[in-house]
Parts: sequence; C-alpha cells; structure tokens
Amino acid sequence: MKKTLRLVFMFLLVGLLIVTTAGAAAPAPTTDPEGVIRAIFGALNAGDVKLATSYLAEDAVLVLLPPAIAAPDPNVIQGKEAISKWWTFLVSDEGGFDVSGFDVEGNKVTWKAAMTGAYFTALGLAPLQAEGMGIVEDGLLKSYIWNVSGESMARLAAAGALAENKAATRNWFAALEKGEEKAILELLAEDFVNHTPPMPEDRIGFAAVWVENHAIFPTGKYTIHSLVAEGDMISVFGRFEGAHSGKPFEGIAAKGTKVGFDFSVLFRMKDGKIAERWATADDVTGMLLPLGFQLLPPEK
Repeated sequence: MKKTLRLVFMFLLVGLLIVTTAGAAAPAPTTDPEGVIRAIFGALNAGDVKLATSYLAEDAVLVLLPPAIAAPDPNVIQGKEAISKWWTFLVSDEGGFDVSGFDVEGNKVTWKAAMTGAYFTALGLAPLQAEGMGIVEDGLLKSYIWNVSGESMARLAAAGALAENKAATRNWFAALEKGEEKAILELLAEDFVNHTPPMPEDRIGFAAVWVENHAIFPTGKYTIHSLVAEGDMISVFGRFEGAHSGKPFEGIAAKGTKVGFDFSVLFRMKDGKIAERWATADDVTGMLLPLGFQLLPPEK
C-alpha cells in the first residue's frame, strides 16, 4: 500500500508543479513573486522546461504535504537540476492545470490548484485539489510547498488500495502457477474464507489444494481476460490451460492429457490480501471429461 501511494505521489508532486494560467504563451521575464510563479507554470505548459528552470534558484526545494505518504527522499525534491528533471518528465503527460485565488504577501505566493491529466484520469483522481505556496527571492523560486486537500487525499488512498488489490490478485495467479505454498499463504488473509465447495473453507486447507493441483498439472497457466476492481472487491474472468503430466489425479495416471476451462472468481480484499472467495468454472467439460471421468445420471 505504501509503495503504491509513494508512486502515486511521486507523479502527483511533479504534476501540480505545472499549473495552467490564463495565458497560453510563456510570459515575459519578471521578478515579482506572482509573476515568477506564473512564468514558470506558463513555460512548462508550453513545454519549455529550459525557460521554467531559469526561474529556479540553484538550491530550490519542493516539499510535499502531508508528509505521511512519501514522495522522493522523503517528500522532497531538492536542487535546480533535480526539479528540472521532474519537469522534463511531466511535460509529456498532456495534463490540464488550473489555479485560482492567488495571494501575495511580500515574497510569499499562495494559490489553489486543480489538476487533470491522462495519468490522473486513468487512476480516477482527476481533478486533484491542492493548495500551493511558493517563496520567491530576487526573481527566483526558492521553495515550493503544496498540500493535497482532504478529499483528494481520500481519493488517492482509494486509488492506491485498488492498485494494491489488483497487484495482489495478479500475484495470486502467479503463485498458483508456481505452486509455492508460502507465496499462496502470504496472499490469503489470516481469517480467509472460501465460499465455493468442494474446496476447503479454511486458509490452510484451501492453500494445500492449490499446491496439490500444481503437482498434478505442473505446466498449468492462468490467463486473465478481465480484472475489475471496485471498493474492496475484485472480479476476474480468465482461463486455465495445462496438461496432466504430474501426479495421478483421483487414481488416473498422468498421460499428458491437455485440459482447459474458463473461470470466474470474486475476491473480497482486506489489507492487500484475499479475505473471501467465490468462484465458478467449466472444469467438468474442460478438465474432468478429457481426463476420462464419466457423468452419471442421478440415482432414482
């Protein structure tokens, strides 16, 4: 979770450094505090990182608040060269940035910012709201601090949780392909419950079945066709394909018979781990029948 949010904030911090001003063209050189801030943001929006960088002091510092969720080292981008590198990266995002409520007190400039862009839109975060504060000395930006709004912080946390849950789900299927009990157990919450028989309900028994399945179908592969996350729920539609080339299965010796079937699974996630599972699969026609099992009519 922290790593995911760290990455989100690294993009976010540099994103809010490019702020759309009223004019599209870069302004003429200026030394007044608000003019310097507008000149920087105008130049960056025009893709002119060199011009924007010319308004930075050599020891300029950018600071992210709140500090609980980190940007680089920790929450700080320090030095003219480092800031310029971030700006160079960011101008390719094609974002839109709006500011309002400029206020100037001496060499201190504050404003409110709203940011949109391809990266943040993809995460469902746009527009992001923040308050910025810059210190300008002798026509150069010395420091920049901005504070993400509570609403945007909540959306950032939610986006981070979704990304973490998606990653855990993909790791789950990767662990099944390797059949490693430790990796499988690490992705299951301590109070995990499986709701789909005949597999065991409990965490230990459930994991043991997957280890056994790998021993029976050691070359099995899982393909994820669709993965949808909402809140703490993950829905997956995929396909399993493999060959019976390992241990005997229900008394049937391995002959290399190929099997394959579609499946759907629903996970409830908790703290980046699978807490509950519901599933359905076409394993009768895709696995059992090819292996030689027979369907018998129900007893009268």
